[in-house]
Amino acid sequence: MLSLSEMEWQTTQWRVWEGGHLLDGSPDPPHGLDGEPGRDRFGRTVPDVFDPGSEIANLSIFGYDPVRYYTGRGPLEAASMGVNLSAVDIAFRCNLVTLKLRGSEMVMEDFSAGHITDGEAEKIIVDLNKEMGTDEVQFYAGVSYRHLMVLKNGAGRFSNLEQLKLTPPHDIIGKENSSVSSASGGTCADAHARGISRFLQESSDQSCR
Repeated sequence: MLSLSEMEWQTTQWRVWEGGHLLDGSPDPPHGLDGEPGRDRFGRTVPDVFDPGSEIANLSIFGYDPVRYYTGRGPLEAASMGVNLSAVDIAFRCNLVTLKLRGSEMVMEDFSAGHITDGEAEKIIVDLNKEMGTDEVQFYAGVSYRHLMVLKNGAGRFSNLEQLKLTPPHDIIGKENSSVSSASGGTCADAHARGISRFLQESSDQSCR
């Protein structure tokens, strides 16, 4: 990927944030952009405080400082779908996945539900919203396996949600499906983690009907 060298990244990142995107600071064009060969360079698109992820890297490339602007995949998904969020709504990325029972453990076999089609996925999300949607929880159909759940006034009704650790499904392929935990230990965030885990189980039960 064309970007900046490590040294150039360290010296130019703040200038890039203010007026453009990461490629603005690159001294050379990519191969073929102007008909002449360029030079490939490497850059750090994911700040040290984040786990590596495409959503973080993409924000960096397009000039948005992840430390300032990143709050999760959910709000990005909402923006791409045209779903308006209030300042106190909480948006969760909602993936359709494939789970498989191995012995006594339910493991994550596939993070994309077999690359489910848009039409098939929309039927599932619509049915899920009918069964589990409320005035406070709404599901929105997106593209393939990528969808959205919005917790209305979630920030006002729940505290310490920032202490929840939500594991992306693609990080636990072949592992037990335990994607929600708390980084706090013994606080109400633990109760929220258990509640979300129950909610995930209920949604799985609904999808199997």
